[in-house]
Amino acid sequence: GKAALVTPLCKPKKAYTASGDGGTTGLRSLSLDSCAITDDGAYKISMLPSLTKLNLADTRITNDGLKYITDALTNLESLSLFFCDVSDSEQGMEGLSRLTSLTELNLDSRDITDHSIAHLAPLVKLRVLDLFSAYRLTDLSALVISGLPELAKVELCGGKITGRALEYLRPLEKLRSLSVAQNINIGDIGLRALSPLLTDLNLSECRISDAGLDDLDHMVNLRSLTLINCPRVTRGGVEQVKQDLPALRVVRM
Repeated sequence: GKAALVTPLCKPKKAYTASGDGGTTGLRSLSLDSCAITDDGAYKISMLPSLTKLNLADTRITNDGLKYITDALTNLESLSLFFCDVSDSEQGMEGLSRLTSLTELNLDSRDITDHSIAHLAPLVKLRVLDLFSAYRLTDLSALVISGLPELAKVELCGGKITGRALEYLRPLEKLRSLSVAQNINIGDIGLRALSPLLTDLNLSECRISDAGLDDLDHMVNLRSLTLINCPRVTRGGVEQVKQDLPALRVVRM
């Protein structure tokens, strides 16, 4: 059966329960994407002990609301805080370290720093990590992320990371999809350190050139390479990397 936490502000999507009683006690999955949910709403959500999947993207949740969630819902496996008002406050971010069952986490926020990412170290079951708009992150965050052995997909975009971050991430044996787009401090140096196990790579708006593409010839499993807004990459460079890696599809604008 289905159960939903209904508010006058929005209609929750994809809310399922394992029981058929029609109540909310057994609610397993709840999406409140783009709803006007505040910390008061987060407090009420924290009273749903069976939740394993929670989407709070683009809501008004702050660190106070996040603390309600992390204190109570320690069985969460998937959590989206995309574009929420969370920041480096210990009150909210520290609680993420208790969510050790998480396999998917979206922290796409402009207000977090390396200090926040340090709290992710205990989340060793994470398979998907989205840090797309984390503009303040540095290579130190990549070092923390390198200790999460189950990661298969990582987005670490728009920050201050360099080629050294690529070296840190290389030991992740299950990593197949990596986006480091919009990191202007990533250039040709360091691309040789990319894992040959990757199948999907996004280097859009990085400072790479044809010379950097030459260093991708070891990536024999790569199937998709995105190079949007990379003005130093020429058509000839793209043709060469496709010759080196015949199964590769390149997206370039």
